[in-house]
Amino acid sequence: MIKSRDLDKKERASLLIEYWKQSTQVQQHFNDVSMKVRNFAVVVFSAFLTGVGLSIHKDIFLEVMGCQLNAAVLFAFVGMFVTQLIHFMDTYWYHVFLKAAVSETLELESEIKAVLKINSLSGAISSGSQKVVVASLFGKLPMPFSYSWPLKILPLKWCFKGRPADSTLRHKVFYRWLLAIIFFTGVVSLFFRPPEKIEAPIDIAQNKLSYIISGDNVRLRSEPNVVSETLASLELGQVVQVLVDTDSSWVKVHVLKDNKSLVGFIHRDFLNTLKL
Repeated sequence: MIKSRDLDKKERASLLIEYWKQSTQVQQHFNDVSMKVRNFAVVVFSAFLTGVGLSIHKDIFLEVMGCQLNAAVLFAFVGMFVTQLIHFMDTYWYHVFLKAAVSETLELESEIKAVLKINSLSGAISSGSQKVVVASLFGKLPMPFSYSWPLKILPLKWCFKGRPADSTLRHKVFYRWLLAIIFFTGVVSLFFRPPEKIEAPIDIAQNKLSYIISGDNVRLRSEPNVVSETLASLELGQVVQVLVDTDSSWVKVHVLKDNKSLVGFIHRDFLNTLKL
């Protein structure tokens, strides 16, 4: 700092004010950068939370190691990681620089106050910041809202306490609650399961092209292969209707057998067109 024995009072005050101007400009710069970073964090948080909501609404599922997981879990995980990266950058770069600039400004203002006998502007701002009181759950977990009168009455008074919150604590509360919200949505998304596929009822009259079985004791299979379960044995002349024909060896058909509606697969060699 500038010592009084080197300069007279007027020169010293003039230089101190110039230094103070530079210091406040640096402080304002890092404050603006920090606010832009936090605004960006909110945008990123909102984007990933939207992805979570759309994944749940659209029933988008991914197969991960044999398990069906809603894509919302992936959105939540990536959103947490990206938000934490922004938190790290803001906390250990710009917020550190901001605190250093504020500290230097306060030191300069203390000298200016001694020389010019004026109040300290940054000191007043810092003092006001220290008076902010947030609610905390059982005095341990800071909440993202102030400790106001509704929380001071019973029955809330016993679980909510007031806690002084400087800029560093408010900074932590902001990011921690963003991470907590998206983490909670990810955990909830783990319990979503793919909806069961419900096949539409078969309308026999809808398909006019019918076929007949050209062999005796022809097996109706549950899958298009010879090792799958036999659903029924069909006699020569049994009428069936083709549901899916992909020009492969097996054809998916519908048949009425003993007053039961069955859907399965028959080898193409045992089907003949029914001429009406």
